[in-house]
Amino acid sequence: MAAPPLALRLAAVLAAVLLVVPASAQATGPHYYTVVNGDTLWSIAQRHHVTAPELADRNHLTAPFALRRGMRLRLPSRAVIPPPTPAASAATAARPAPTAPAPAARPAPVRPPAENTNHRAGGRWGRPSRPGIVHLSRVADSESIVLDLRRIGPVTRQRARSFLRASSGQSHPIDPRLLRLLAIVSDHFGGRTLEVISAFRPRRRRQYTAHSKHNIGHAIDFRVAGVPNRAVRDFCRTLPATGCGYYPRSVFVHMDTRDESTTWVDWSRPGERPRYGSESRPPPERRRQQGEHPAATPDPSVPPVGAEEEVDDVADDTPAVRTAPAPSHDDHDDHDRGTHPAAPEAPTPAS
Repeated sequence: MAAPPLALRLAAVLAAVLLVVPASAQATGPHYYTVVNGDTLWSIAQRHHVTAPELADRNHLTAPFALRRGMRLRLPSRAVIPPPTPAASAATAARPAPTAPAPAARPAPVRPPAENTNHRAGGRWGRPSRPGIVHLSRVADSESIVLDLRRIGPVTRQRARSFLRASSGQSHPIDPRLLRLLAIVSDHFGGRTLEVISAFRPRRRRQYTAHSKHNIGHAIDFRVAGVPNRAVRDFCRTLPATGCGYYPRSVFVHMDTRDESTTWVDWSRPGERPRYGSESRPPPERRRQQGEHPAATPDPSVPPVGAEEEVDDVADDTPAVRTAPAPSHDDHDDHDRGTHPAAPEAPTPAS
């Protein structure tokens, strides 16, 4: 039998050599390793049969040699590349193809507070579906809150203090009796939203009332959504030990806690001196004649006992009050109405 050709013998020898060479052959070119969770510089060096200092020098790493997931390390030329394990191969095969990053989600739009449904038909103003649950809204910034005033504990008092803060951000404890009055008013008007114009206000040098109850958290200026201020005023006057101020040319009713009930009517506008008068019309603007007795012409700037001289103080805390017209359903023969157009009348709830 003839001997096989030399080329065939060399091919067989080469095949035999390849069969005995371990799979973890020494790297001959530049190789890289991607750091995964649990790796350390020393574990990577040991896995690739190099020293940690070699690996650090190769990648210009300094103590404490901190690594992060996804970091790509260049291996020394003598590193041995370990064969992939079956599990790693399966994971690589099952790894989904890279996809383009998803676009960043847009922030959710700011939506107005949900409609207050805490009222239902029945009586003049309806009945609250949940008595003692009060919906409040701040006119200054449209912030809203729902308070459970059936039991006024520390958490409720803190929430009320934060919500009924001044426009400057300063806050003060709110009188619990004032919170109970708000619950009574809310229930009377069917659980409608109480729109807060001003509550706590820190004392300021120019305020009209030297010792305002707003400065100690005992007073609030507010209105009830969908209810004329005259109706709010009338009900406020029925509450015991309560101060009630009515401002026909502004947009709110004042309510405070005190020892004896007091009422007043102030026809001034923001920026004007107080002008106290009757409910039907503003006080006459007549100068006292020479020689006339001072008592002959009442001074509309003299407040009734216990009155809070505050229209301009409110405007200082809530500037929007300065330009807000009085609701048309609260006008009372105001002869200056032509220069101050009234706002659209709020819908009157069904009887």
